[in-house]
Amino acid sequence: MKVRLIFLFFLLTPTSPTYADLTKFTEELIENNFGIQEKEAEISLQKQNVEQFWALRPWNLKFDGFYRNDSSAYFTPASNMNATYQNYLLEVNKKFAWGGQFKFDTTFKRTARDDENFILVVGGGKEPKTFFNFNMGVSYIQDFGKNIFGREEYKDLELREHTVSVSKASKELEIESKVFEFFVNYIQARQFKTVLISEKNALDRAKKRTNLIKKMVKDGLRLDVDLDESRMIQIEKEEAIKRAYINLGDSLERLSNFLHREVKQKEIKELDPFGKVLPLTLASKGTPHNNKIIKLLEAQIKQLKLGVQYVKYGFFPSINLILDYETDAISTDELQVLREGNLVGNFFDATAMIKLEWPLGYPQKDVEKAKAGINLNTAKMKRNKEFRNIQNSEIYIRYQLKQLEENIIKAKKRWDLSKVVLDKYNKLYNLGRTDLLQSLTAEERRIFTELRYISYIGEREGLLAKLAFLWGSLQDTIKKL
Repeated sequence: MKVRLIFLFFLLTPTSPTYADLTKFTEELIENNFGIQEKEAEISLQKQNVEQFWALRPWNLKFDGFYRNDSSAYFTPASNMNATYQNYLLEVNKKFAWGGQFKFDTTFKRTARDDENFILVVGGGKEPKTFFNFNMGVSYIQDFGKNIFGREEYKDLELREHTVSVSKASKELEIESKVFEFFVNYIQARQFKTVLISEKNALDRAKKRTNLIKKMVKDGLRLDVDLDESRMIQIEKEEAIKRAYINLGDSLERLSNFLHREVKQKEIKELDPFGKVLPLTLASKGTPHNNKIIKLLEAQIKQLKLGVQYVKYGFFPSINLILDYETDAISTDELQVLREGNLVGNFFDATAMIKLEWPLGYPQKDVEKAKAGINLNTAKMKRNKEFRNIQNSEIYIRYQLKQLEENIIKAKKRWDLSKVVLDKYNKLYNLGRTDLLQSLTAEERRIFTELRYISYIGEREGLLAKLAFLWGSLQDTIKKL
């Protein structure tokens, strides 16, 4: 028996519709909105530019193979001889970020000449028919000028890495902006949902009034004109409901475009006339320095400062220290030439050289420096003006909120009074002590007051969201709901 009672209790308990939570909506927005995804792709692209910095400095392996059989009719001993040539070159090189360049190379040559032609031209004597040549070399170049120890290249790397930070700041601004736009439309959709419910309630009252007047006309207590006027008001309320559906549909369309999916009416609940959406008040405080626009501008300013430093490096001369060491050997014995021609061989050529290149003037760099300075000063000015605008906006938003809070209190009192006045006029009309026009006027006044109150509630939420946006904390505020 007890089990049946419990089952009956749950069966008779009305189930409320499942509305989509604002926090869930926001998470879906951040995950699916194309504008935000585009910013994420931009971050990935800038990260690839960082990887490209290192990709431009790989170890390089080079190999050349050469074969030539020269049996031409014309030759001179000084320039050529009939022979078969085989040349092989192997080279390894790398460019380093610290301004250095390394190269190692080795060359092996085999020459097998036509002995008869050689003797014919040169004369008597016995010359080797086949001989070998082998040499190895290693060289290193270090920049001690404008790119000393790679400062120019490392600054380029720092610029690339900071561009990633700028892209991240741009994404954060895009998220905060999209969340704000979505929230405004979300509140508007809830407001239209509330208006729809209010208009439906007004239609129910109009139907009851029409049925009551219809009976009174039948009993001869009211004129036909009262019934006609009541029916006219009922039709007007039906039109108002259609208009509310249109407005709600327009809001749902905008929400759907934010999420790139269909947002259904059942996912949106009406505004609570006595509650709040955001946990903020007129007394809430935030930090304008955390504004996402300011954060982006500050990141851009830092990027421009790095760019100015990079340009300044171009005013230094190019100074390169070049170190080169080569060995070689020639022999008719292949193994012998390999032993004597390596880096520890006796026959070598060592070179140390300083190379200086100093332009007499930097007209192009002067222009680049001037442009970089102008861009930097413009960005700083924009940041200062934007920060001042945020401070001004906060002052006036607080002023609007103060006036709005007072209006909400007054509108609530007026709404309560409109219900009382409507009830009294309906009773007086039923007693025949007033005409229908006064009762209908009281009805319209009640609807107008209710809708105005709902409008104030939605406007307050929009201003609170704008305040949180100015502080760069709207997304975090919604997460805490």
